[in-house]
Amino acid sequence: MTHERRDDDGPGGVGRRGVLRGLALAALAGAGTESVRAAANDGAGYDQRPVSIDSFDGTTLAGSLYEPTGPGPFPAMLMTHGWGGDHTSERVRRLADLYASNGYVVLAYDSRGFGESGGGVGVDGPNEVGDARALVSWLAEYDSVANDGPDDPKVGMDNVSYAGGIQLNTAAVDDRIDAIVPRWAWNDLPYALAPNGVIKAGWDTLLFATGVTGARGVTSGDGYPQEEDILNGLDLEVYEANLLGSATNEFPEESTEYYRARSPSTKLDGVDTPTLVISGWPDTLFVPNEALWNYGGLRERGVETRLVLFEGGHTLTDAAGSDQRSVLDDAALAWVDEHVAGRGPADLPPVTFYEVQSGEWRTTSDVPPGNAGAETFDLADAGSGVSLGDSTLVANSVAPTSTSQLSLENGDHVPGTAADFDFTLDSETEVFGAPALSLTLDAVGTEAHLYAKVYRVVDGEATLIDNQVTPLRFDGPGRHEVDVEMTAFQRRFAAGETLRVTLATTDGGFYNSRECAGVNVRHAPGESTVTFPVVGATGDPPDVPGMTPETPGGRPSG
Repeated sequence: MTHERRDDDGPGGVGRRGVLRGLALAALAGAGTESVRAAANDGAGYDQRPVSIDSFDGTTLAGSLYEPTGPGPFPAMLMTHGWGGDHTSERVRRLADLYASNGYVVLAYDSRGFGESGGGVGVDGPNEVGDARALVSWLAEYDSVANDGPDDPKVGMDNVSYAGGIQLNTAAVDDRIDAIVPRWAWNDLPYALAPNGVIKAGWDTLLFATGVTGARGVTSGDGYPQEEDILNGLDLEVYEANLLGSATNEFPEESTEYYRARSPSTKLDGVDTPTLVISGWPDTLFVPNEALWNYGGLRERGVETRLVLFEGGHTLTDAAGSDQRSVLDDAALAWVDEHVAGRGPADLPPVTFYEVQSGEWRTTSDVPPGNAGAETFDLADAGSGVSLGDSTLVANSVAPTSTSQLSLENGDHVPGTAADFDFTLDSETEVFGAPALSLTLDAVGTEAHLYAKVYRVVDGEATLIDNQVTPLRFDGPGRHEVDVEMTAFQRRFAAGETLRVTLATTDGGFYNSRECAGVNVRHAPGESTVTFPVVGATGDPPDVPGMTPETPGGRPSG
């Protein structure tokens, strides 16, 4: 199958020149660099054909090869798909088209156990890493692929979620990969699936169902799994974590170890590959903190790393749209062009983020920004719900009384099961980063849960920021003191607006406590506080010289 070259400034998209302006790239990203990239891509149509490749252990991996027309050799891109999917998914085909039409050989494949590939799903474990390494070697032997040396192709990796995790896990043990673009990837799977020990009932159930129906084992691949496929498809550890987790309200220790071994958090010290981390503010499966941990961990070691945050990811409230996704794709292409194809500097700022309130792209040096300070609010100074002197009792409920994450309507619906702590701001303030919550409380029973949320309250109407919630678990009755990092966000507050911190005992997105009557939050002066990273008044200049705080004229246009 032959495809025509995709126009750089096609309908509904953001062109290469447009994105370099739209991301507020430094002055070095000038016409010279752009014209080099455009010239390198002239006439890049491509052919597509199916491939079957034997992996390191003889397992057959199915996929498609996209090969540019015209004289080679070409740089290459390797990509797989999200959890439960296959290489024919729309997102894989779209990114394969992006790279193939810009002069890359693209090998898109079904991850082990999914689609028409053999083997069983191991959650981006050693077998999946071995598959990726075998495919890199296959590309090194393919005539149309340019090499850096023997068994060392010019190759990058890109794609989302499950395909993001395999990039980081593979780069940790294979230095032949020249660049990676892990989108919506995790840092620590135990945290992602059960943050602070509280299991995500909604997400974990959805992932389990998607995995079971998507893992077709070694015999099917037709979309209608048989019993044998189901039994052979997913690793039994996945079944154990889901079933025992729902029965006991916590992951078995073996499950935690299994997922942690598949987490970049245990491998970042081995990653030296230039990495463009892309994540979503409202991503409730892999919250933005996971991207910040990956970005920060690599950056601290001197790895060339950039971060882009947008208004999407794993969420039912994805509002990104084609404009934001075009910016992400063009940033990824610029990154890969530099580090894989050698087509000139990408000149991406350290951090590029989409500001939900203004609908504009902004840039900064880090999260929190280098010019950010910290403002601490004492819960003793705020209003609350059911107050008993220097403490507030928040009762537990059998049925969830608060909703967030996967719910389209968020709120705390039963008085007494959530407490609001309101702080009215005296001046315009931008919160940018992860708040730090310090609590002293008494658990009325064992296995107490609390769900901490941040609302922006304007004219009496409260909006849960990015649908995010930070769960906490306390085992054993009596006094507990805890310091926890809440979910990171960026918001501007006008003078007179209210910043609300809510503590609820239940949430519809999680398995809630089955053994606790409630939690008594203590808030005598100094007992419980929340600290926000703040930039200051709206309009403060960015802390990166030579960059503008927002894109000219709002959203970039092609």
